[in-house]
Amino acid sequence: MSALVEQAIAANGDPDNSGVKSVNMIVITDGVPTDDPESVIVSIAKRVDKADAPPYQVGIQFF
Repeated sequence: MSALVEQAIAANGDPDNSGVKSVNMIVITDGVPTDDPESVIVSIAKRVDKADAPPYQVGIQFF
């Protein structure tokens, strides 16, 4: 996902008009992670931020 956004922004130079649809992930959980979800979320957030993508490009909701 992030690589596609990065490439689209690099190609046209306009983060608000990259042509890539936004993604909203809904995570259904029992509240007890078996891995480290924070590091994955932070990594993706940094890549999206570095690409200067709009803040609504990626959304995550936990239920």
